Amino acid sequence: MVSLYGSATLRAKKEYRQKNEQRTAGRKPRPPPSRSAPLAPATPTFSPAEIIEDNEQEGELMITEKSITELVEGDIGQFFQLRPESLPEAFPEHNRSPATAMLPKTGCKGLQEEYAATGQQYVMYRPYFHALQKAFEQRQVKQLLLEGMPGAGKSIAVATLAHWARQAGWVVLYVANAEMLTDGGFFSYNEAAGGWDTPQSAQYILHNLLASHKDALAAMRTKDGARSLAEVASEGVDATSHAVAVDAALAVLEGLETQSEVPVLIAVDRYNALFIESEYGQTISDKARRRIPAAELRLAKAMRLLERKPMANGIHLAAPARHDRISQRVPVTLLEGCPVAELPRFMPDEWRNILDWYDATDVLHQDSMDAMQSFMLCQGNARELRQVGEGLTMQYSTVQYHDRR
Repeated sequence: MVSLYGSATLRAKKEYRQKNEQRTAGRKPRPPPSRSAPLAPATPTFSPAEIIEDNEQEGELMITEKSITELVEGDIGQFFQLRPESLPEAFPEHNRSPATAMLPKTGCKGLQEEYAATGQQYVMYRPYFHALQKAFEQRQVKQLLLEGMPGAGKSIAVATLAHWARQAGWVVLYVANAEMLTDGGFFSYNEAAGGWDTPQSAQYILHNLLASHKDALAAMRTKDGARSLAEVASEGVDATSHAVAVDAALAVLEGLETQSEVPVLIAVDRYNALFIESEYGQTISDKARRRIPAAELRLAKAMRLLERKPMANGIHLAAPARHDRISQRVPVTLLEGCPVAELPRFMPDEWRNILDWYDATDVLHQDSMDAMQSFMLCQGNARELRQVGEGLTMQYSTVQYHDRR
């Protein structure tokens, strides 16, 4: 049985529909919108050779075959190759450390997303990379905190500088995600040292150092000069004791900081993860459990680079995360006088290069995209450009568009 209110509602809807049909009877129907094919997936449709050939025909060279150590100021804006094999800390699938499987938060997310989107292993040589590279070469800084807005490219900048230093003959200890030091693997309390041991994090760092710099570490000595750093690192990698693994990592870190023969870069990305609570927990009663602060983890506390004394022949580099679960209000303590560099987002000239690159790699279609409009909307954030690029090109996607007729 239908109520009076229901009957009146149905009658009113029917009358409105009839009046609307009479009003629009003489109008011409609108043509359906032109639906283009969906944007190409991440699988690359162009090889680097084809991109080079296409841009040479247009009078521009987007890709350079130079190594990062050969790049000069005139190469700014071009894309150089950064193979994952040369920087395995940034790519978990290329990292052969056995501890990787127990550490869920490893690798450089910014580089991984960029490579997955374009299908290419190239990075744009930005003017700020060039400036920082020159400052490092001339030892203008001993310590540096690399700040910047979300999406400015801090993670890729740290990875690029680590790659440059390694190719230039430096010994590089690179932690692509500091959360690797506060989450994953076993942990135990070391009463003698008064802190918590995280052996998988220590073995991960030591394994990567040996894989890239075994010969250089063999020539370096511990602070007391008793043993080579390669010997200590190998002992830590093979250790079954939690304390031995962490002690070895701390001894290698101290040895790198005090030696003066070979330049050393120690770089930590997502640095502010070392100033919050870790993912490890401690049972304090039958009904209570507390999260262990990162400051109580021996290795994580030691990796607070900008609280340590400057190295004899090297640079401490750190960059905080500014766009996810780690609050921007987390205070990061620095030694007095530690410089802070602000990395800006892409500038308009860089933005045009990014648009050309994404167009060449079939990430976006630039035909109907205005460069300055997209720059203003995304505020120079390449991640946002990849996310909203389809809307900016005003193209319909069969994935998002549903015909309900």
